[in-house]
Amino acid sequence: MRKKFSVEGMMCAACQSNVEKMVRALPGVDSVNVSLLSKSMIVDYDPEMVNEEEIENIVAHGGYACSIFVNESIVSMQRKKEAELKKKKNKLIWSWVSLALLMVFSMTPMFLGDSFMQRPDYIPLMIGDIAFQLLFVIPVIVLDFDLVSSGIKALFHGKPNMQSLVSCGMIASLAYGLYSFVMTVVYFVMGESMKAMPYTMNIYVESAGMILCFVSLGKYLESRANQKMVSSVASLMELVPETALKVGGEEVTEVSTDSLSRDDIVLVRPGSSVPTDGFLISDVASLNESALSGESKTVDKKKDDKVVIGTINVGSAFLYRVSETGKDTTMGKIITLVEEASASKAPLARIADKAAGIFCPAVMILSLLVFILWEVLTGLGIAGTSTPDTNLAFQLAISVLVVSCPCALGLATPLAVLVGGGKGAEQGILIKSAEAFERLSQVDVVLFDKTGTLTEGKMKLVDSVAFKGNVDSSFRIAANMEGRSEHPISKAFLAYAKENNVPLSMIEGVETITGKGLYWEGWLVGNETLFQETGSNLFAAKEYFNHQASLGRTVVFFGDKHEVFAAFAFADTLKENAQKSVKALQNLGKKVVMVTGDHHLVAQEIAKELDVDEVFDGVLPQGKEGIVSHFQKEGKKVAFVGDGINDAPALTRADVGLAIGAGTDVAIDSADVVLVKSDPLDVVESLRLSRRVVRNIKENLLWAFFYNLLLIPLAAGAFYGVKVPPNWFTGEVDRLVLTPMISSLAMSLSSITVVLNALRLRRYKRKG
Repeated sequence: MRKKFSVEGMMCAACQSNVEKMVRALPGVDSVNVSLLSKSMIVDYDPEMVNEEEIENIVAHGGYACSIFVNESIVSMQRKKEAELKKKKNKLIWSWVSLALLMVFSMTPMFLGDSFMQRPDYIPLMIGDIAFQLLFVIPVIVLDFDLVSSGIKALFHGKPNMQSLVSCGMIASLAYGLYSFVMTVVYFVMGESMKAMPYTMNIYVESAGMILCFVSLGKYLESRANQKMVSSVASLMELVPETALKVGGEEVTEVSTDSLSRDDIVLVRPGSSVPTDGFLISDVASLNESALSGESKTVDKKKDDKVVIGTINVGSAFLYRVSETGKDTTMGKIITLVEEASASKAPLARIADKAAGIFCPAVMILSLLVFILWEVLTGLGIAGTSTPDTNLAFQLAISVLVVSCPCALGLATPLAVLVGGGKGAEQGILIKSAEAFERLSQVDVVLFDKTGTLTEGKMKLVDSVAFKGNVDSSFRIAANMEGRSEHPISKAFLAYAKENNVPLSMIEGVETITGKGLYWEGWLVGNETLFQETGSNLFAAKEYFNHQASLGRTVVFFGDKHEVFAAFAFADTLKENAQKSVKALQNLGKKVVMVTGDHHLVAQEIAKELDVDEVFDGVLPQGKEGIVSHFQKEGKKVAFVGDGINDAPALTRADVGLAIGAGTDVAIDSADVVLVKSDPLDVVESLRLSRRVVRNIKENLLWAFFYNLLLIPLAAGAFYGVKVPPNWFTGEVDRLVLTPMISSLAMSLSSITVVLNALRLRRYKRKG
């Protein structure tokens, strides 16, 4: 069973890793995917071994709030996100206002310089100054208390995370500030101002406020990025009308789109959008499908053709029958795929999760060691002092805690996948998971199933001949036998019969001979292989077959097990962009292979026209999977592009399966990528997009890892011996160390950089 849960309280990759570990440890749980960005979790589990309540409880035990995900419309989700963003923005503004006032009092002594310290009333003035600092830090703590409390809870549960590091750094800074304030007051009251002096020199109250404000700023920018992606999906949903015209008998009633059910009849007037997926009842309709295809050209539909949600009627009014509603519509599936992709994990992301899981506790231990080390170093006089400098040791320990926060790691993959998935969806390319992005970027060989992918897949009867009897009577029997099949050749038989008013009946008992043809009461209709195996005499038909095959046509024979009565030649035209797609893939360094069940001559003619690198002809459905395996055994990463039920095994076997959107549901379900527009050029575009997204993920991860690796030694005082130019406030030469305040700024810049880098994908444009 698969269930989606909402998880609140996660703020970094360590949180995400902790939740996954806790849930995965439960018996009966097969897989867990936690999305930091959407604050959700998808769990596959055995309901006989574990239930929803146990899953929720184990997550709650770790310090997070967990509940069953409540499905809501993307529009209501957008409104909810906007409200949350507005609330965060208001809190952020007031936090920074309080911080600004805090900084005024914190920086005043520095601006006044040494003359201020010489004043006789210096100590009482500093007592008042520190008191105001403590006063103005309170609103910051109150406004961001959820961050502090969740960090402390995680620490108490033995699962420290980014909030734990932030909380410890903030509490330590505040505690030291309070301690300094109390000691200053005590010594002043005792009349020992000289002893009070050192406690006024290093007050870290402003660091406590700064840490929280910068973390909140980072979280606000993350939420804003998330809200923008929800808005981009919501913009598609805005094309779906809130009401529809339901037809019942002679009456037309305006109803809510959500209330429509399967098989309802709907009227779509000129200029209106189609409210759900369905099949055309009227004879003709003209639709603008730019909402899904990205192309504004008008698409003409005929009776029984599929009409898709969100497309606009640019012709006369028409009627259609509802086939799917809600999340089962094309638009609903797009949204589901984008959401699930953002929650999925690429191998690169799993490495980051493992690192984040051990990173937080390691940093807390490191911070303690840094404090002890500098106490010892200063006590031994190595750092230029003859007594332990607790103040310096404390400063460096806090800096290590704050600068190490791994929140950027948690954003590196999901944000890039979410933005990249959104850009793909805009172009009709639905990539189902982060893993599919990564595998797609590594593809060496692209295998195309010919029919329906490189060709239109709509065969047309262009020639026929009789070797015995009448061609019309042979056609009638053959067309009746083909009546129940979904094969392109069968559809061509039926289309020709309909166009020429040939009466047909739905006969029973037709047997399918996989990959070869059909059998019914002694009659056979199928390819050359079928008649060769049954012993039929093909001598009379051989010359006709060779001629038609040389023209790139598919020949279907009709007869019995003794002889051939007639032959029918069908032509399938190449798709508009098939040749461009093959050439573009070869320019990207990919090997392009065509796989088809057609005869050798037919396949070679089409392969020559497309200029593919290799062709496999006469391949039975089960043989396609074998060809995929053949290339994989050579160490190649294989992508398979198909559209039919018989392509499902190959789509599943391939490293990446790409299903043409006009294909069957089985093929689409088996694939990793769905090409909604059925355009071969989208295969090229999916490869380009995946490479761009994976490159963006690598950039984000490298930045997040190396940023921390570079700054932790600096924060720990490794470069304390390096002197820097004089401080322009005091004129004194400083040491190269990070203060807690600068550390909090540096930590936030890491997350902001990752967010901005991922958002660069929004500028991605289709080539050409």
